[in-house]
Amino acid sequence: MESDEDNMKTFAILLSLTLTVYISGCDSMCANDVLQEIPSPDNKLKAVVFQRDCGATTGFSTQMAIIKADEKLQNQRANVFSADTDHGKAPSGPGGGPKIEIVWKGPRQLQVIHSQKARIFLSAKELKVSTSMFKSESIEITYFPIK
Repeated sequence: MESDEDNMKTFAILLSLTLTVYISGCDSMCANDVLQEIPSPDNKLKAVVFQRDCGATTGFSTQMAIIKADEKLQNQRANVFSADTDHGKAPSGPGGGPKIEIVWKGPRQLQVIHSQKARIFLSAKELKVSTSMFKSESIEITYFPIK
């Protein structure tokens, strides 16, 4: 027969494990599928369009991150743009989420073209990207919703 002390230890261990999973979030259960990489005009950065899959209980989303040209996209959420089709209201693209088009207007100016019916979760207007150990550059992002 277990004592109250043993029960408390078991409860404390289970609580600790639950909190660890909660704090780490669900991102470890997600995976990114790169759809397109678009290099900046000076080839120092790239815009990466990807579909993020977090399991059967979530819908498809199209996301976009800006990273250094020599980097590989990590298993993380977008740092610039994230949207879904809002239950089919916006047309879907290659990854199942809404189709987006990326146009570099200059080495640090980017335009994102997307359906106006897409449900937008993230649309950063500016992003600082580390380009070397002691230098970061600001990227200006504009959005162009279309019908």
